[in-house]
Amino acid sequence: MVLKQLTYCCESVTRGQSPKELELICNSIYNYMNLALQHNMSIFNYMKNHLKNKSWILCGDTFRSTDEVVIDLPDKLTGSYSLVTKLPKEYNEFINLFKSMGIRDEIGIKDLILAIRNTTERNENKNLSIEEINNIVQVLDHIVTLQMRITAEENDPERFNELLIPSTENILVDLRNIHYDDMGNRLDNEEKSKYIIAHPLVSQYIAKKLNMQTLTGKICDTGDSSWEPYRYEQNESLTTRIKNIIKEYLPNQIIREFLQNADDAKATRFSVIVDRRKYINHKESLLTEEMKELQGPAIWIYNDAEFSEKDFQALINFGIGGKSRDENENDTRIGKFGLGFNCAFHITDLPSFVSGETIAFIDPHAKFLPATGYPPKKLKGIRMNFIEKEFKKRFPDQCYPYEAIVGCDFTKKFKGTLFRLPLRTKRSKISSQVLEINEILRLFYNVESNKEMLFLRNIESCSLYDMKEQGPNLIWQAKINNIDSCRNSRQKVIDNVDDAQIYQLDIEIIQCPQKVSEIWAICTGGHNKIKSEFKELKEFSQKERIKPRGGVASLLARSDEKSLDELKAESFPNPPVLRGEIFSYLSLSMISNLGVHLNGNFSLSSSRLQSENDFLKSDCDDAKWNRYILLEVLPDLHIKLFEYIVELEEARHLKESTNFIPHTTKNFWPIDKYLIMDMYKIYGLNVIRKLGVNEQKVFWTEAKGGRFISLKEAKILEEEKTNIANILINLEGPIQVVKLDKDKMGQLDEIVKSKKPINFPYTPISGKLVCKELQLMRPFKNNNIIRNDDTQDSLFQLLTFIFQDKDSFKHLTRLPLVPLSDGSVGKFGGQKVYYIGKQKHLDLFPNGRSRLISINLPKDLLEIFSSDEFSKVTNIQKFDASAIFDLLKGELPSVDISLPWDPNGKRINNNWLQKIWSMIFKSEENIEYSKLSEFPLLPKALSYTNMEDLEQLFEDSNLSLSDYAKLRTFINEEIDTLIEHVQHQEDFANILVSLPIWPIHSCEDNLIDARSGILLPYELPFFSFHKNTTIYKCNSKSDFTTLTKLGATFISELDYVKDHIIPSFTKFKTPPREYIPFLQAVLLLNNQEIEEYFRHRGVIPNKSLTEFVSADALYDMNNTLFRSIFADTDNILPPELQNNNQCLNSLRRIGLKHQVNCSIYVECAKEIELQIKQGINPSVVKERAKNLVRYLYENINALRFNNEQLNKIMRIKFVPTERNIRNQFYKKLKEVSLFESFENLCSRKYMNICWTQCPLFDENVEPTSSFNEHYPGIDYPSADNIIEHWFVIEKMAKGKSWNRNCKKELKGVINEIYQVMNKISEHKDYELLIRCKIDQPEKRIFLNGDDPSDEQNWVAGRELIFGIQEDLKEGMYKVKDNLKEYKELLMLAAEIAPPRPPSPNPIFDQKDKLFISLQNKLEIQNNKYHDVIFIIGKEKIGANKYVLSAASTYFDRMFYSGLSESTMDKSEIIIRDTRPEIFRVLLRWLYGKSFEEAIKSVLHNIPAGQSYETYYLTFLVDLLKATDYYGVELKDEVEDIIINSSLIGVTNVCDILNRAKDSDAKRLKDFCEQYIESNRELIVRI
Repeated sequence: MVLKQLTYCCESVTRGQSPKELELICNSIYNYMNLALQHNMSIFNYMKNHLKNKSWILCGDTFRSTDEVVIDLPDKLTGSYSLVTKLPKEYNEFINLFKSMGIRDEIGIKDLILAIRNTTERNENKNLSIEEINNIVQVLDHIVTLQMRITAEENDPERFNELLIPSTENILVDLRNIHYDDMGNRLDNEEKSKYIIAHPLVSQYIAKKLNMQTLTGKICDTGDSSWEPYRYEQNESLTTRIKNIIKEYLPNQIIREFLQNADDAKATRFSVIVDRRKYINHKESLLTEEMKELQGPAIWIYNDAEFSEKDFQALINFGIGGKSRDENENDTRIGKFGLGFNCAFHITDLPSFVSGETIAFIDPHAKFLPATGYPPKKLKGIRMNFIEKEFKKRFPDQCYPYEAIVGCDFTKKFKGTLFRLPLRTKRSKISSQVLEINEILRLFYNVESNKEMLFLRNIESCSLYDMKEQGPNLIWQAKINNIDSCRNSRQKVIDNVDDAQIYQLDIEIIQCPQKVSEIWAICTGGHNKIKSEFKELKEFSQKERIKPRGGVASLLARSDEKSLDELKAESFPNPPVLRGEIFSYLSLSMISNLGVHLNGNFSLSSSRLQSENDFLKSDCDDAKWNRYILLEVLPDLHIKLFEYIVELEEARHLKESTNFIPHTTKNFWPIDKYLIMDMYKIYGLNVIRKLGVNEQKVFWTEAKGGRFISLKEAKILEEEKTNIANILINLEGPIQVVKLDKDKMGQLDEIVKSKKPINFPYTPISGKLVCKELQLMRPFKNNNIIRNDDTQDSLFQLLTFIFQDKDSFKHLTRLPLVPLSDGSVGKFGGQKVYYIGKQKHLDLFPNGRSRLISINLPKDLLEIFSSDEFSKVTNIQKFDASAIFDLLKGELPSVDISLPWDPNGKRINNNWLQKIWSMIFKSEENIEYSKLSEFPLLPKALSYTNMEDLEQLFEDSNLSLSDYAKLRTFINEEIDTLIEHVQHQEDFANILVSLPIWPIHSCEDNLIDARSGILLPYELPFFSFHKNTTIYKCNSKSDFTTLTKLGATFISELDYVKDHIIPSFTKFKTPPREYIPFLQAVLLLNNQEIEEYFRHRGVIPNKSLTEFVSADALYDMNNTLFRSIFADTDNILPPELQNNNQCLNSLRRIGLKHQVNCSIYVECAKEIELQIKQGINPSVVKERAKNLVRYLYENINALRFNNEQLNKIMRIKFVPTERNIRNQFYKKLKEVSLFESFENLCSRKYMNICWTQCPLFDENVEPTSSFNEHYPGIDYPSADNIIEHWFVIEKMAKGKSWNRNCKKELKGVINEIYQVMNKISEHKDYELLIRCKIDQPEKRIFLNGDDPSDEQNWVAGRELIFGIQEDLKEGMYKVKDNLKEYKELLMLAAEIAPPRPPSPNPIFDQKDKLFISLQNKLEIQNNKYHDVIFIIGKEKIGANKYVLSAASTYFDRMFYSGLSESTMDKSEIIIRDTRPEIFRVLLRWLYGKSFEEAIKSVLHNIPAGQSYETYYLTFLVDLLKATDYYGVELKDEVEDIIINSSLIGVTNVCDILNRAKDSDAKRLKDFCEQYIESNRELIVRI
């Protein structure tokens, strides 16, 4: 009966009866059912089964089934047409009944999905009304809300199975088959008709949260899953893999790696473009919203080869390495690993490229590309045919950056391959490095493209461009000009040394505005098999698929003034010095210092970065292979290159003839003296060894007109002995002399000593060899074998050379090499004896000149000729009594002849006789007086009586300086004997000490005794400011030793400096040149006492020797920064000190500035400022300043300035400024000097907001990201400057000089100013400044419209009014859409809303009045209105049970469910675990106040010492916990506020995560976990 009655009620409503009339009946029925539930379960179960799937619950004006009713349902799901409804409150007393019947407490996602499906239960293709669609959308919105609360662990990927979505056809479609329209009008209706599209009421937010497919994703889904790099993530994520890989690469390798790839692709042209553009107005039609952050500065890399399918597959291997190649590609590709592309990730997170008709993107983060498929999944890489996909039409803003590149307009096939590497704008999982565009430009600027092309096979030109607007400007370009003649040779791969390719590269380098011409000779080839003694390398070669190949390059000519044709016409007379490097097709950043570049098919690490020890010296197979290439393969190619260079040299010799200077043994010699590694020296020795053994004719001799000969034919002589060489090649029989310097001869000696090979054909010229060569020339036509006009001088030089080799003495016999006084040449050996005489002997024996050695004989030769050793093996004798008797034969007749005597005769006279007799008596020999009888030596008129007293003769003669020297030599040699004699003869001791024979340093060569002077340490050179001193002049160590033994006064170095040198500085202000060697000697002592004495004294001469300064006033030129700044100043050392490393070490200890620290950096900056004031060439000073600023950026982590130093740095005007920006906008660039201070300069990235007011950094010294991290805000303009700039832009916009085609860019600049000013306006500190500046009626500075050139669009701030829909009148304008986002700024200048007149008939809303009254009573806290008191600590807060139970199910259960609180008239409830202010806010919200109103008074009372942010965050987190405990919906709002605020940071996120878990705040918990993951490294450090 009851069920029939219920059925009747349902049918009555269907027939149109009012539900109100049935409420009493239904309540009675529900009451009956409730009693059955309590007392008779069989009846209850019968009714439950009967009502299953039937509509039996009266809800409003209709009956609903159990599945359609929920106890707790959000308001947004309630309504007349809602799919589900909330159980009416009047049924709360039957709550247990309805739950038992199957009504749910709250609705879940599955329930909502089912509710939607029930809408079309009987008709799947039902055409929905707009009300039904709206209700379904509301349900979808709630599904999203519920989904947001689910943790990642609880998330079920199949949760949305069977979910239906309304389509544009007004029918429900399975989520898996429908797409969200994110293309708009970029896809026409015909194209859209191919897809099932969600109804427009389905928002993008809902679509995104439901993982709905998008049209963009569908378009981008090419079905090419083979190009998606998923398979590399089995053990580690792709981002982690790449992050680890790029640690092995440097950012400056990017160009090299892409150059290698281009060469492998057989490209001929290669270009890099540094793009500074920001595309501010091209961020709408992109592939995804995330793409916006990459629509800024980028690097473009172009080559003219198109990608093949193999290239595409190789590229997606970037995460694991291994280039795709056929077996024979080992012969053509220079790349080995396929990992080089990873270099790109140093600067970007999303590389892309265009090639042919394909555009491709690589996104390891799966962040920037659209999701495809279902469930939608973000791709890590896509490629598509941009013509077939109409890419430009559908994604025009995505294409815009590419269109500045010639040929890339997406309407036709692109000829070549173009990579785009957008610069990373924030840290990512791959890299935390965020490089500024200027840092990139600096890295690329130093790449020597001409060098990198040398060993490539295909690339013929390289270039670097800088693009600031829609068109690139050339920075540098390198191009091979003779490519037609060498292309085949470059591309050939030769495995035979005999067929090695030798060719010439003519390269032209343009470095705007300079042009440089270079000519290179290159030899490439290899070995067709590995030498037998290296058999273990054969297996390595096969395993690694690597062959022994390489190349050698030599620079023939370079000029920045002459063209290539001019250089070739000159035949390379002056090849430049080359600092050799090691290549593996591209440079390896290894300096060999050989005279050539070496290229080898080396075995390398994937990054090409490794130490030279690992590369060549370790014991691994890779290093063994590399040594084989270096020491076995490349020397053979070097020999081949030598042959080619010799051909060039021979051609030049024919042209230049007498002025010819060969280069084979100079610039092209295999070993340079500056080699830094033994292995490269071994290489050079191997080349030299092969040159000798193979008898290569590379050694130049000037003999016989000049020609190249082999080492076997050559006689090697030190090149310093040029005169000897000239003598030898001009002998009657020329010797084939080859001149080499000492280092090269030492290298040849080293090969000989190694005995590898045993009979190395090296013959250095020695005296013995010269003698043997001369012996071979016998018989001589005449005794004069030297063929030049200066025979005797040449003979002296030749003898000097010969006699350096004492073994030569015995080989002199019969050689006409004896220089005689009559100018003739005698022969060594034989019967005729030659005497060593002097001029007096020539005067006494004029007829004996042909028997006397030339008196012009050099001192060293004279010593040899006079030696006993020489006399024993030659016919050369000293002049003695025997010589007198021998030579008298030529002057006097025999004794039986009587001569007429004339005492005053012209020659034979008294004087002549006295000299003859004097020489005889002085002779030390035992004279055979009997021989005197043979000559008429006694004149009749003369009695020679003065021979008795020889002692008197000695005393009366005037001793010369040489006589004194002989006496000193005697004393030095016999000093020990003399001292022993002194011990027995005191008088003799006095005589010995008092002999005035010791020279002193004076201007008159004075001599003093052994006790009157001062004796300096022997190693210390003499120096004094005074001309006359009593300092002994010790000409030898013997002098010093003797004076010491005789008791001379000795003085130490320190005492000499302190007592004799330093005191004179007051009188002598200018350092003499002679002071420098003295100072060098003092410094080389490494005497700590002297160094300490020097430390703060002005004893060091400056460079120009104009003054003495302390060491700490000078700068060490070995420091590149100091060399750049101080090279032309006097603040550096004289070269004699600077170039002596030992002196430098001492000076550094004394105080010489050799390292940059904070204070010295300030000095450098001041020096630049001084040079500017002195008028030094601005371009020179600017370059120095750039170096100084770059040093600051590069060493910012090491330079820790204190406040005083930093203030100085900020104020010194030494930073180069930008003075010429070629752009329409910047024509009113602020006039500034060439240099400014940091505090006045602004970064170019802020140029748009300040260029008319602030000087800008020169683009080469733009602050780096690391500098900005250390000193944030330094390069940012002040608010005042921005405002003044704003005023100028406003005037310029209204002016007539603007190009009207630039409106879009101009508007972008204006919007950028508004954005910045709007942000500044948020800060209270700037409010007064901004108001004073802009709140003036004449300041019509707001563009309230789209066209900046239309003056009508410019209005004053006070003319704008928020809140009106139309302009009211002139001076009262509505705020248009383009200004609405700048509300903070406008609030300081515009009216808030138009004033409203008072209503004549006030209308009161009873609901509002009730709420206000209740809220007031809560605030008044008069207990007569309250029936429950909450006790929180010492505070009591009164409230009303009815209000709280109506607003909260928690309090409803507390007060009306039988709990103890419900039985008391006036309850007192103790509240724990929360603060009074938290509970008070909770009550206010339950009483109907908004959250903002509820917390107003609480946030006014912040505890002392606590910041607002800290207090506010603590308050929110505590409130969150309270809302969770009391089950209040305010919890969602509090969560949102915390998440969307800026209060969460690295220092507190972990604590907030724990609090979120305590409060069961799932969304906040997810947010904190994501935040920690993104900032893990930084948080760990904290």
